[in-house]
Amino acid sequence: MKPKSKRELILEAATKLFIEHGYGVSMDNIAKQAGVSKQTVYSHFSNKDSLYEVCIADKCQQIYLMEEAFGDERLLPEVLFEFGLAFHKFMLSYEAQSTFKAAVSQQESHPNLAKAYLNAGPERTGQRFAEFLTRRQAARELREGIDTHQASVQFLLMCHGRAVIHRQIGQTLKESDKEKRHYIQECVNMFLAYYGA
Repeated sequence: MKPKSKRELILEAATKLFIEHGYGVSMDNIAKQAGVSKQTVYSHFSNKDSLYEVCIADKCQQIYLMEEAFGDERLLPEVLFEFGLAFHKFMLSYEAQSTFKAAVSQQESHPNLAKAYLNAGPERTGQRFAEFLTRRQAARELREGIDTHQASVQFLLMCHGRAVIHRQIGQTLKESDKEKRHYIQECVNMFLAYYGA
């Protein structure tokens, strides 16, 4: 296995510390965690803001693993269900919740960081999903003339669900796996009842 580069070590350390302690973590601590000098950290990232932005973007990349389903040729309801469920579970994960909270906590002092989160996560995912819907619309699986970007936002927000909102304020909505799957299936049914061909 190829050893990790110093940049990879810094990102790994910074992401871990930002998630655990928020934006207030020092560059000294990041360097120590990564096993490199502070000068090495600054040679890769000019300041903490730029390092934080890259960490956010890198963490948001995880959702693109789910987007592999977008190239799938299975029936649309099945693809929508699989992606919707994966998206919902990802949004409930500790890492996704911590990344969101870290971005929100800096919105007044560092608005560019909150914007970086928005662009790397919700905006990019919405755009990719809209492109998928456009392809399926061309295949006559969705109605003609619909706004696929709006449809994308609506589906993602439905799949987001109230459980994610509860988690964001430190509460847990007790739902079984069966209940989560049922909720996502209902989202798919509602979506296709309106947008389906």
